Amino acid sequence: MSFELFKYKSGHCTLPLASIYKSGLMSFNKVAMEKYFKTDRFVRFYYDSKNNVIGIEYSEMEYPNSYKMTTSKDGKIGTVRAKSFLAHYRINHDITVGYQFTKDPEKKFLIIKLKETKNENIQNPE
Repeated sequence: MSFELFKYKSGHCTLPLASIYKSGLMSFNKVAMEKYFKTDRFVRFYYDSKNNVIGIEYSEMEYPNSYKMTTSKDGKIGTVRAKSFLAHYRINHDITVGYQFTKDPEKKFLIIKLKETKNENIQNPE
C-alpha cells in the first residue's frame, strides 16, 4: 500500500464567508467583518427567486426592514437572525452551509449565490 502523510496546516480562512445555520442564523467570519462590516451593523435582506440569490445591503444606520447584527465580544464574528427571511422565501437551511460571496462594486451590497456552497472549513490554496 502507498500511504501519503497528511500535513496539518494551521491557520484561518482568508476568504470572507457567510454561513447560514440550521437554526436560521446567518454569520460572517472575521475576514468578512474586517472587510465589510467595520462600522456597519445593520443589514437588509433581498432575494432573487429566479436565480436563487440572496442580496445583503449593509449600513451604519438602521432603516425600515433592517436587522441588527450582533458581534462576538472580540468583534470577529457577526451574526444576524435571518430565520423569518429564510422561512418567508422558503430558503432551505436544514443543514449549516458556508458560502463565499461577492460584493457589488458600486454599493454596500453583498451577493450570495445559494447554488455555490462552500465547506465551512475552506482554506485558501497555497
